[in-house]
Amino acid sequence: MNILTIVTMISALAAPVIAEKEENPSIADLGFLVGEWEGRSTFYYPREEGRVRAYEKSRTRCSYILKNTYIQCDTSWTRDGGGERTLRLHLNYNNLDKGYQVLYIYDNWPRHVSYLMQYDEEKKAFVGFSNFEDSDGVAGKERVLWRPSADGAEVYSAEFSNLETDTEDYWPKYFDFTWRKIVGE
Repeated sequence: MNILTIVTMISALAAPVIAEKEENPSIADLGFLVGEWEGRSTFYYPREEGRVRAYEKSRTRCSYILKNTYIQCDTSWTRDGGGERTLRLHLNYNNLDKGYQVLYIYDNWPRHVSYLMQYDEEKKAFVGFSNFEDSDGVAGKERVLWRPSADGAEVYSAEFSNLETDTEDYWPKYFDFTWRKIVGE
């Protein structure tokens, strides 16, 4: 048996494993996030008539962690006119719930945000929902959308909310950001 025959046999045996992995969702589906990003964000304040929008600049670094089972993103947001906040974002593929688990941890807020995202083919975006309580203690739901550009060099994200005091169809956008990749990995 020559070396070419052995390599061919090994490749043939490995092919089904490789094909199966590519067909199954994994954290690699969010691999476009790995790298360094610059961005801009806007706070809209849809329920506070007359309040002026607030803007921020951001710097983000995302990398694989924990044996490449998670992506961790560390972001520093600087508000126009002063003020800075930081947050850490963890993402992984949740095999039990069959979705992409998202966890935000903030330096300036005592709670965290966690939700499950699914890819929506029609919207060409990852979409997730979470429950929350606003600063006045009113319960609500949040819808989050993450839309990567076709080349993975830009990500647009928007957050919409519906409070228990809102009508069922009122989901105003209260925050969005766009990241542009400056260094890939």
